[in-house]
Amino acid sequence: MSSAAPADALPGQRPEYEFAVEPRSQWALTRRRFLRHRLAAVSLLIFAFVVTAGLFAGPLAPYEYTHIDVHALNAGPSWSHLFGTDSVGHDYFSRVLVGLGVEVRIVLLVGVFGTLIGMLLGATAGYFGGLFDNLVMRGIDVLLTMPPLVVLLVGASYLHATTLVEISILIACVVWMPVARVVRASCLSLREMEYIEAARAMGASDVRIIVRQVLPNASGTVAVAASLMTAGAVILETTIAFLGFG
Repeated sequence: MSSAAPADALPGQRPEYEFAVEPRSQWALTRRRFLRHRLAAVSLLIFAFVVTAGLFAGPLAPYEYTHIDVHALNAGPSWSHLFGTDSVGHDYFSRVLVGLGVEVRIVLLVGVFGTLIGMLLGATAGYFGGLFDNLVMRGIDVLLTMPPLVVLLVGASYLHATTLVEISILIACVVWMPVARVVRASCLSLREMEYIEAARAMGASDVRIIVRQVLPNASGTVAVAASLMTAGAVILETTIAFLGFG
């Protein structure tokens, strides 16, 4: 079929036999595949609702965290106190929102820092392999043998980490290893694919191949590992807060 435009085509008008194909990146394809999964999309909406409620806990909470209502001790749920009150008169609903806000901030910070550390080391180790891969994986094996709670308690005490950001970064430095192992395993298989070889043949740099080809195809396993990591981070933070280090 000839690619020349017909003689009666108007200037600027696309010929009928041409197809307008919009290029899509790997990230766009991954996002589209995720949104087509109904359960995943509904879970994302619920997660977004919980995160929004936690981030805006201050304006949404009807009472302050330390507010005491002496006229409602051990009260049941009502319009004034949706979740009731404790024996001192604290509003449960306000305290749940405030506590949710703290946990949401910790989850977001730990998820970002921990996932970035794990993805960076895991992707580079799995893609390049060789001596660097052996050094990274042996270091991860050593770190995994250490009890995370003990390491976190020692680190929080030695570094005097008491703020939310400091505790979150410290937790991220303790729990990133499973994400690195998952990303490294995915990169070991993905680097042998034909499209990776084609990208190398076209002169694409290693950084571009990792960012544009490898990581988008490993996003599913990364998301699962990151969710498990953040769940463990919440348990660690609750434990050290109970012991008086948070």
